[in-house]
Amino acid sequence: FMAVDRLLETEQAAIRKTDSAKHRFWKIANHDSRNIVDEPVAYRLIPTNGIQLAAGDESYVSKRAQFARNNLWVTAYDRTERFAAGEFPNQATGADDGLHIWTQKDRNIVDQDLVVWYTFGMHHVVRLEDWPVMPRQNIGFMLEPHGFFDQNPTLNLPSNIEATTNGQCCSTDK
Repeated sequence: FMAVDRLLETEQAAIRKTDSAKHRFWKIANHDSRNIVDEPVAYRLIPTNGIQLAAGDESYVSKRAQFARNNLWVTAYDRTERFAAGEFPNQATGADDGLHIWTQKDRNIVDQDLVVWYTFGMHHVVRLEDWPVMPRQNIGFMLEPHGFFDQNPTLNLPSNIEATTNGQCCSTDK
């Protein structure tokens, strides 16, 4: 297997869905800052178990929350673009504001100040064990550094670290 780097140059190119079968993740890179092997430092956005909106495109929910039809959106920074559903999210109709409208400009996002919008959600199929209190449901993502360090940062820990085991203290230099 191999990782394929694909530069997403415009807002339209950066509209993406997760794909766990391909272990899809996205790197947000700074091409002006390079590491020891001359790669740009980056953060990796790694989806875990979130899903896309399951409502049909013609449903009222989907029209109001068109941003939820895709997991990743990247826009050039614009201080007036504050909420994925538009300026008034609780009153959004989806007709004239939000990510799906802003990204129609298809602005360049290479070496620009960016906003990375990651949308994830869950659908809960109710089971008897959930009543009267649902125990828990896990969803999320990971954001981790990629290429920031020249080596594993734990390799240069001091050699005289003290550890405690069953209330007894021991040191590695004894």
